[in-house]
Amino acid sequence: MSVMTMVYLLEYSIFDVFRTGLLRRVICILPFLRELRMQILKNRRIRMLPAPFAFLLFPLVIQCLQCIPSVLTAYMRTAFWLVWLYVMHTHIAEKTHEEIKELYTRFAWIFVLVHTAGCLYAWNRYSGNGDWTGMYENRNMTVSLSMSSAALCLFLRERTPGISCVLMCSSLLFAFRTGSRMAAVLSIVLLYALLRERPKLIAVLPVLVCLPMPASWNRLVSDGSSAGLFRDTWQIGIRLFLERPLLGHGMHTAYYYTFVENSGGWGWGTHNSWLVILAENGLIGASCYAVFFTSVFRKIRSGLKDPSVRTWYRNCLILLVITAVNAGAESFLFSPGNVMSLPFWFTVLCICEDRA
Repeated sequence: MSVMTMVYLLEYSIFDVFRTGLLRRVICILPFLRELRMQILKNRRIRMLPAPFAFLLFPLVIQCLQCIPSVLTAYMRTAFWLVWLYVMHTHIAEKTHEEIKELYTRFAWIFVLVHTAGCLYAWNRYSGNGDWTGMYENRNMTVSLSMSSAALCLFLRERTPGISCVLMCSSLLFAFRTGSRMAAVLSIVLLYALLRERPKLIAVLPVLVCLPMPASWNRLVSDGSSAGLFRDTWQIGIRLFLERPLLGHGMHTAYYYTFVENSGGWGWGTHNSWLVILAENGLIGASCYAVFFTSVFRKIRSGLKDPSVRTWYRNCLILLVITAVNAGAESFLFSPGNVMSLPFWFTVLCICEDRA
């Protein structure tokens, strides 16, 4: 799990020399085949993903057949995503709550430390547009990873409150350094969650004025153009959804219809994972996701009622909310294998498997 997390974080960054994505596929396939071999040799029933994932079979598998020209790419992406889920699940399957919590803390440490070290190393790295991008190619990815890192610091406070606080502030600084308006939105979500837990923190709010965040706040309150709170590029997802509102165009086809079939047309994608779900899967496929997320939320609500595990489930909820809100500005939350989706899906896996 540790190696897989590091590889996913480093691939497609300035540390990735080959930029082929081959390494992350290898580190998924090898443990996947080893696990299957062990299950077969021991005559055991092949381990399956948690039951709620069955609701995703229709959009992830069946709806890949809707666009024949892109069907091979669609199934390859789905296959590698399911393999990643399966391998990560093998580490937490049949574990107690404390063991899952320990594994999640290890995941959080690796994610936060690798991201922090990479951003510090690339402190003076900017894109052609003048945006600070850290160790990745675009600020959207850097903002998403930085805010996920800040949320993951919540899981580190139990043992190292001081260090986790420094790391959280560093992650927020990285997010605001990009000048992204989503950094302002997500910081409000995170601060709201922290203030509900510890109202005394309201005394430190004036410090925010001193942070290098003017660009983020200015973009947040600017007009409704593509540089404001609403994006012109959302029209792509809306247009595709309205063309086939019931079944959509098929899983993993937003890229195909946006860039391949429509070459020279739209060039920035939808920048909205929720619109991608609607455009690719329609109302029927999206309803499968709705049922899946409802089952996850019920598990969280049940955990919040138990004082012994309430803090852990509360932190999981905060992370899921932050990544779900950020999904309104990027197209990769449900993209198989994308590093931006790792915290979201590993958290969901742990919640579904936790028997606390």
